[in-house]
Amino acid sequence: MEVTGFSPARTGEVYALWLAFPKTTAHGKQQPQHGDSEFKLVSTFNVSSTGELIGFDANKTIPNLPKLELALQAEITIEKLDSISEEPELTFLAGPVEGTTNQGTATLVIDHHDAVGLPFAIFKAEATLASPDSSPNDYHGELYLMNATNATSPGVSLGGYLPLGTRWKYGLWFIDSATQSAPPFNFFYGYITGVAEADSYPTDNRFDFPGGRYPASSSQSVYPLNSGQVTVMVSLEPNLHYTRPSVPFGAILLETKVPKDQRAFTPFSLTNLSAKLPKAVVTINR
Repeated sequence: MEVTGFSPARTGEVYALWLAFPKTTAHGKQQPQHGDSEFKLVSTFNVSSTGELIGFDANKTIPNLPKLELALQAEITIEKLDSISEEPELTFLAGPVEGTTNQGTATLVIDHHDAVGLPFAIFKAEATLASPDSSPNDYHGELYLMNATNATSPGVSLGGYLPLGTRWKYGLWFIDSATQSAPPFNFFYGYITGVAEADSYPTDNRFDFPGGRYPASSSQSVYPLNSGQVTVMVSLEPNLHYTRPSVPFGAILLETKVPKDQRAFTPFSLTNLSAKLPKAVVTINR
């Protein structure tokens, strides 16, 4: 298996490769057609910081798989490390399998309808730094994903965003541009719940737009957002019922460095990174 664009799995999580086969009928036969499927775990794995596979070993499972020409689909999922069941937990990438009795191949992508399934290439956004009336200099620590030339006429800047249901969320982050470091310079600002709705901390927002937060509170240390040293990110986040992730998941949808000395209510654009999203090519020989 070859993977590109992957980041190491987060603490307590692991990646897994599965193959889907037609369910066995009452007569013990399988037909290579779409319908109910049963999944076979090929191997769990992780990825190093340089993108190399770690721990992938299909040798134990390949001899016990059904005929590969019957395989319908391959999936890469995100699993909780200590509780992998017989069914995939959260599908990340997917793609159809083409195979013969002894070999199967598949290209797995994030926008497959059985994976996350959204056209991330059309996503776009602008961001605005804002200054609360009570403290004009506080705009160094407040950002909204919106287009506004003044405080009273904001406009939605998110384009192409579609609902993710309950299995995935959009997350907003700020990261030290030079070091890409862990906290305290790696702040999760909240989940974006809708195109024109406040994020998951609405009481901290001055506008009803996603992404409004105050990172420069007394309990947190952060660069001024217009220092030229801070990167803003919109990520795709798996919803495995964690209350607050500490690092972004390895699927960054939009990203840009906040321009140095960026003025309040002067929008700047985020760059679409869909071409760099993870993908995998699987070849299974038996």
